[in-house]
Amino acid sequence: MKKHLLFIFLLSLMILSCKRESGLLFEESIDTPIYPASILTKVWEKQISFLEDEQDEKINSFHTVEDQIIVITDHHIYCYSAEDGRLSWTIKSPLSKIWNNIVRIVDDQIYFLRAGQSCHGNIVVINRIDGVIQKQFNLNLIPEIANSCREIYFRDGKVYIAAIYQRGDFHDYWDYFFRIYRFDLVSESLELLFSDDSSYYTGGPSSINFFDVDENAIFIPYYSYRSGDVYLKLLKIGHETGEVDVFFSKKQENLDDLPLRSFVVSEKVFVNNFKWRDGVLISAYDVDNDATLIWEEEIPHNFVFLRSYTPVILSGKLILVGNDNRTIERRDIFTGEVIWKQVNKNRVSPGFFPDQKFGVLFSEGRMAVSLIQMKTGSYLTTIHPHNVGSERTVRFIGALLMDHGEKLLVLNEKGRLACFELPF
Repeated sequence: MKKHLLFIFLLSLMILSCKRESGLLFEESIDTPIYPASILTKVWEKQISFLEDEQDEKINSFHTVEDQIIVITDHHIYCYSAEDGRLSWTIKSPLSKIWNNIVRIVDDQIYFLRAGQSCHGNIVVINRIDGVIQKQFNLNLIPEIANSCREIYFRDGKVYIAAIYQRGDFHDYWDYFFRIYRFDLVSESLELLFSDDSSYYTGGPSSINFFDVDENAIFIPYYSYRSGDVYLKLLKIGHETGEVDVFFSKKQENLDDLPLRSFVVSEKVFVNNFKWRDGVLISAYDVDNDATLIWEEEIPHNFVFLRSYTPVILSGKLILVGNDNRTIERRDIFTGEVIWKQVNKNRVSPGFFPDQKFGVLFSEGRMAVSLIQMKTGSYLTTIHPHNVGSERTVRFIGALLMDHGEKLLVLNEKGRLACFELPF
């Protein structure tokens, strides 16, 4: 009987996969997934026991670092075993309001970077075994980058910093210095990697963001100003060497159409998005062939909140997330062909994981979280607060995949933490 049910289950997934590759819309949603939440096996469930002085504090985020789960509240950091949910250690947070952080692990050390648009630059290093604080830094105390940081990126014990220096009046967008630094957390040394004394900066954080596509390089776009013209440039930074090359350069014909959101690079294809008339213009370029345009599409302004599509690369495929928080598309990065498209009735908040076959979508109000299959866009199942022993009005803080996508972790605002084994 069990073998018969398993056969039916696998057959249904195969049929759905074939259907979704057509690029057509489909009817599933957070409220009507393919399978009920009961199909998931609950491995363990944990109620976080808040400290006495934290009863009214909020949970801000949680993260997985190898075999540990880190839960961050307003004033404390909790560490749990990912295997069985046992509490490993708890410390009082060395940074107030550490919620806007980047969490990474290197050589049994957990690095907390307080980031954000103003780049506070606070860095705390904690031993992941016992929670003992090892080091603390404040990048804003370094004279070269004090009060000029606009974006930071952490990788393998090094912090990459994009700095903007105002030379003239704030509204003189063409009169800024642009610098890229690298700070080594071990030697505590700062290295200047790149400098452009004539850059164009509109004041928005979205035009400057670090991202990487492989273990050897990191990318960052910015605008350079030359003789009255503005150029969009993409810099490639060698992680080991620190060498910086101009990976892409294109003159901007209309300054009113500067990109609003992020950029992505995959398989030598550079994709960016521009506000364009009443919609958005998605463009893809061949970076190895003099930035030749591969494909381009204007997406109409169909929704009240749609201003741009945010591009994301997952397993070599292009994901476009509409700012209306309803529309999600998966496309072929070389042709722009739509593989599947979701137009959700209500707004959703997506969560994607590199090189994973699943993603998650939170409902409006975050009172439900759905597991979606990235190949097909199918809603596989949806978890509600009562599935983790909470009232129906309790919001989810987040959801994470672990064990190579075989398990799903969910955490809600009341401190209910649960681990589910995925049968898909």
